[in-house]
Formats: sequence, C-alpha cells, structure tokens
Amino acid sequence: MCVAVTGPVDVVSDGKQTVKIHNGHPKLADVTGTGCMTNSLIASFAAATDSPFEAAIGGIAAMGLSGEKANRLLGEKDGIGSFKVRLFDAFSTLDEHDFAEGAIEDVETVH
Repeated sequence: MCVAVTGPVDVVSDGKQTVKIHNGHPKLADVTGTGCMTNSLIASFAAATDSPFEAAIGGIAAMGLSGEKANRLLGEKDGIGSFKVRLFDAFSTLDEHDFAEGAIEDVETVH
C-alpha cells in the first residue's frame, strides 16, 4: 500500500519508507483540478513502473515541477488564468533536465 498527501510539502509513504517532496508553487492551489491532474500523472508513472511508491513520487514531482515551470513562464501582469494555461505548457515540455535540476535536489527521504 502507498499513501500520498499533497500540500506545501508533499509526503509519500509505503509504510517502510517516507519521502517529502519540496516542489511546487502556491498558485497550484488556486487552479481547480490540480489534484485530479496529479492523480492522472501518478497513473501515468504507474504504467511505467511496478512500484506504486515510485509512481506516486514521480507523478507528484511532475506536478510540482510543472507548477514551478508555469510560474517562471508567466509575465509580470499575468493572472491565475494565464498560470493555468502555462501549467499545461509546462506539462507538455517537462523533460529529464527538469527532473534532474529540480526533483532530485528537492526530495527528502525520511526513514
């Protein structure tokens, strides 16, 4: 079994190991549906691994990194609607470089 809780710091645990993920942006909480999108990302990662724990970490990190990337793409006067559009742009351009630069440094393992 695997449990994931998202918030300012996301937590994933399988009962044996626990990981805290420090990615994301506060604007993600202002966009309706980001929780459902995160579940879809976790399911996408689950298709590529036999580990629900790794799938949850991957999906949640992908959402957090996309939120950070979306915020960087915003203009000075852009609002939450523009952030939502940029979030989809960020998903579509997320790559291994984004994970290497962001998620690897921002995942904390707690035993």
